Amino acid sequence: MVRVFAQGWDDRAARFQPTSVAGTMDQLRQVAEAGVELSHAVIAFTYPDEPGLSRSDRDLLWQGLGVPIFEQYLDRNNKLLAMECDAHAGMHVVAGCEGLDVESEVCACGNRAPRLMRGVRGVRIEELAALLA
Repeated sequence: MVRVFAQGWDDRAARFQPTSVAGTMDQLRQVAEAGVELSHAVIAFTYPDEPGLSRSDRDLLWQGLGVPIFEQYLDRNNKLLAMECDAHAGMHVVAGCEGLDVESEVCACGNRAPRLMRGVRGVRIEELAALLA
């Protein structure tokens, strides 16, 4: 069952006892700080002209919620443009990413959909590459 809590995390949302949550990083930070216990993944929404999730964002959510974090890139009308795969190997293009650099090699997850090039979205990918260098 999906529920939308337009006011963000509040008593009403807590009473619902969600097993998974989705929202912007600011909304998810509130959930993590509230000590919510989840059993499924967290979906973080990011938008054009905003940075992707950073390593510190992911660390904060992991430490606060203890479940995997997946990023979804949405347009200003909340249409899904790209989504992070299960292997956390990039953002697979769904639609509407014309003009952005994409790579077409098969992903580690096996998905053949093009992925946004590193650096286009997701600061995390660049941070991980720097650690491996």
